Amino acid sequence: MSKVTVRPSQTEVVRVRASRAGRVGTAEVTNALGAEVAGQRTPSGGSPITAFAIRQALAEELRSVGGRPGLSDADRRKIPVANPVWRMAEAMAARLAEDGFRPSPSQVASVVLTMAFRQFDQDEAQMGRARDELRRAAAG
Repeated sequence: MSKVTVRPSQTEVVRVRASRAGRVGTAEVTNALGAEVAGQRTPSGGSPITAFAIRQALAEELRSVGGRPGLSDADRRKIPVANPVWRMAEAMAARLAEDGFRPSPSQVASVVLTMAFRQFDQDEAQMGRARDELRRAAAG
């Protein structure tokens, strides 16, 4: 087993401000860490692929039991939603609607929330695997 020697860093100390200072911009973090921006930003308006994925999930989940088709295994819940976010759900529902397929804004919001949580779980799992690999590498 090899021995690890820790030496003091020669880089500047980054001071964390109190939460009252507001959000820290990407440029400020990048400069403070001496990093570079990598990758692409997700388009703010979404993409056709995203809309297709939402439509596919809705088509798979909507089940008709008489009356308006509903999401299978879904119970009604009250979730506070800001007006601008609700308008986005309404716009997405209108965008996805076709003859014989008219999802409600609530159904769209439910599918988007489900997709977001699933992605979060996948990201968390990847982060856990990366942490495990780093620990193994540091230990051996």
